[in-house]
Amino acid sequence: MANVVSVTGVHVLVIDDEREILHSMAYLLGSWGCLVVTAESAKEGLGKIAQSGLQPDLIMADYRLREGKTGA
Repeated sequence: MANVVSVTGVHVLVIDDEREILHSMAYLLGSWGCLVVTAESAKEGLGKIAQSGLQPDLIMADYRLREGKTGA
């Protein structure tokens, strides 16, 4: 039997320039109990972190973002 790891309460910042993906990831991670902040760019994500005081435990970022930016 596999070990089950709970992610309840894990703070996750999701960065993707496609709204459908942001909404889907927020729904999925939220259903697992994660506290999710979404952003369409790293700049927006940093702003939301600063505004909310949230320090993400995990950042999930799309590699290819608008304007030649990368999630790295």
